Amino acid sequence: METTHFAPSARTIPDVLIEQMHSLDDAGSIVSVLDSVPYDVLILNKEREIVWANKTLTQHLGIETDFFKQGVRPGELFNCVHMSDNAGGCGTSEHCRTCGAVLTILEAQTGKESVNECRMTQKQTLNALDLKVSGSPFRHGNDEFVIFTLTDISAEKRREALERIFFHDILNTAGGILGFASLVQVAENDDMNEFLSQIDKLSKRLIEEIKAQRLLTYAEKGDYELNKTDFNVVELLNDIASSYRQIPIGSDKVIENLIRIQELNIYNDRSLVDRVFTNMMKNALEASESGQTVAYNVSIENSSFILSVNNPRVMPKNVQLQVFKRSFSTKGKGRGLGTYSIKLLTEKYLGGEAWFTSDLAKGTTFYCKIPV
Repeated sequence: METTHFAPSARTIPDVLIEQMHSLDDAGSIVSVLDSVPYDVLILNKEREIVWANKTLTQHLGIETDFFKQGVRPGELFNCVHMSDNAGGCGTSEHCRTCGAVLTILEAQTGKESVNECRMTQKQTLNALDLKVSGSPFRHGNDEFVIFTLTDISAEKRREALERIFFHDILNTAGGILGFASLVQVAENDDMNEFLSQIDKLSKRLIEEIKAQRLLTYAEKGDYELNKTDFNVVELLNDIASSYRQIPIGSDKVIENLIRIQELNIYNDRSLVDRVFTNMMKNALEASESGQTVAYNVSIENSSFILSVNNPRVMPKNVQLQVFKRSFSTKGKGRGLGTYSIKLLTEKYLGGEAWFTSDLAKGTTFYCKIPV
């Protein structure tokens, strides 16, 4: 038996698995009903392997029922990014401890009905699935099964995130513009140019916020086309940091520049690098308390540059296991796009790598390594 960090790793003997699949052919009306519903339904055995799937699911994924004779679990069916983290497969990695699908199945196996949300990132494509999952115990013959349903709630999560962006982030930036516009009315001549400069920067940042949501929408659909230009990364990072010093999320914190190089000219997609660093900075500021320091840096390593943003807070282990999942956030409803988009844009479009560290000694630091 393979080792596991969470759910049991044992698999069904192939002959027994096939017998279970055939036995459900005689399950009567319940299978007929499940086959007619317009959402995905699976029946799982005690090893969490799929022994039956309704027509909605098989047609949706374009698979035949013989596919399940291999002993496939839900995360393996949907190509979860963590399905191979541990030799035991779906349900056995450390990340599976926070998986809504695995938790639902295990609770249903105790005889209780269960409902959860499951946030899953798919391998290779990095597509994100937001699912509402439910599990109900089901006995047939001498075997105990779980009826497992999956409903796509991605549209609902995207709507919540969009509302949050327009009602919170964009209003924050607009508030900064209004604040400086008010100061212009009473400013001395010596201060006027500085206030007008800040208004100009914040106005541009407001437009960037709106463009950023459009960019993420295209990126998730796979429709984004890279637009590479020459630009100075150091100048870009400093401009972004400066804009955050002027709005509520950053004005009560210390934003420290650790960059030791004057310029770093690269040829890449400026909008994507802007969005990645913006989300790194926003994530750090939201995690920090008033008066704390958020520090940013960029360094060169071989033919790549590494962005880093540090904050003094430490993420609990259960939070660390869910970072980079779409819609996961510790900050409330309609959040969770920040770290997800960092990984999506860096790894799928910029050809780089995103990761983080979090410990008591150094706090939390997010890194993005991007080819020059």
